[in-house]
Amino acid sequence: MGVGLVLFWPALFFLAGDDHSAELARLKGEYDALESAAIQKKCSIAEQLKMARMEREKAKAEAKEKMEKEQANILDQ
Repeated sequence: MGVGLVLFWPALFFLAGDDHSAELARLKGEYDALESAAIQKKCSIAEQLKMARMEREKAKAEAKEKMEKEQANILDQ
């Protein structure tokens, strides 16, 4: 079940429209809380959750860096 949550959780963004943003935010909060609890309690899936979290954070940082570079290029022109 945990692997399914990790793999299919991002698909919720594509299925939900703008009118479901509050529910999606609530579900994201619940997911983050469950993920943190599993890691703290060292559940059998904890290592996979840690890796998935690190990958998400890395991707987010890379996207932010790319956007900042693109904005700097636009301002330089």
